[in-house]
Amino acid sequence: MEEEFDIHPKEISQEPPLPQEEESSSPKMEEEPASQEETPQTLGEVPLTLAVELARIQIPLEKLMQLQPGNTLEMPLDPTQLVSLTLRGKLIAKGELIQLGEKLGIQITTLGPLA
Repeated sequence: MEEEFDIHPKEISQEPPLPQEEESSSPKMEEEPASQEETPQTLGEVPLTLAVELARIQIPLEKLMQLQPGNTLEMPLDPTQLVSLTLRGKLIAKGELIQLGEKLGIQITTLGPLA
């Protein structure tokens, strides 16, 4: 058997309103201020993450579903082929992979949306 509830608007608002905090003219300080190393001082210092796209490959869905650790996918990549640098999915630049000692680097060849 279902219980029926009869709610009246006056009953809901019987409690006094909660006291509001007094607004002060000074801004509230955080409990632990961020160190200067963590907080960029200028817009130019805001860290961004670029993605480097080497190649795109197509494989059948069946093969994708069977991928296991240790499997190898062949990449149709010519060593002289340009790689794309993107920021949040937008093309920023293209460049060539270059050897920098024991690491890889990217030498920018073109900038902008027409890269």
